[in-house]
Amino acid sequence: MLILLRLLPICFALAACNLAVSEHPMFSEADQLSTPLKDGLWVADDPDCAFDTNLPKEQWRKCATWTIVSGNKFVDFSGDKEDDRIVGLLIAGGQPPIVQVDTIDDEQHAFIFVAVEPTERDAAGAVTSLNLWGIACGTVKTAGSSQVDPYPGFDKDCHPLSTSALRAAAVASRPETKGPDRMRWVRGEAR
Repeated sequence: MLILLRLLPICFALAACNLAVSEHPMFSEADQLSTPLKDGLWVADDPDCAFDTNLPKEQWRKCATWTIVSGNKFVDFSGDKEDDRIVGLLIAGGQPPIVQVDTIDDEQHAFIFVAVEPTERDAAGAVTSLNLWGIACGTVKTAGSSQVDPYPGFDKDCHPLSTSALRAAAVASRPETKGPDRMRWVRGEAR
């Protein structure tokens, strides 16, 4: 969920995560997903946070995670703060599509990556629902440990060396037991 996206920069700063990170972008505008996400208000499904999506988002429970999509970009987020923020996102096409998240945390710039899987579309073909999950950079050596055996094409600091290594890690990282998180379009709404 987008909560995950907000926590990733902190996670990397503490070197306690098994997630792909880069100091430079891995994808450019030329890689942009050609199938559009439907513009408007999107919400993360969370069985522990029930609320009425028909109400204005300002009246939703604080646990609600939402974003506004415009032009295939995420332009506003629930709980957005200036000192720990996402400054850009690009959804790269391919199998699976990958969201490249440009973040700044305490003046540190990093790119993090989340795999997405469109699951529903409207009559015009725009994506209205998707699954998403963080991209691991390897396998954890011991449960509860921060030590990772990197996947091929990753260095010991979880930096992908190529987009093909990043895509292979996205496939290997897809959750099998619990399943990925889900986001869905709620209604047309601008920032």
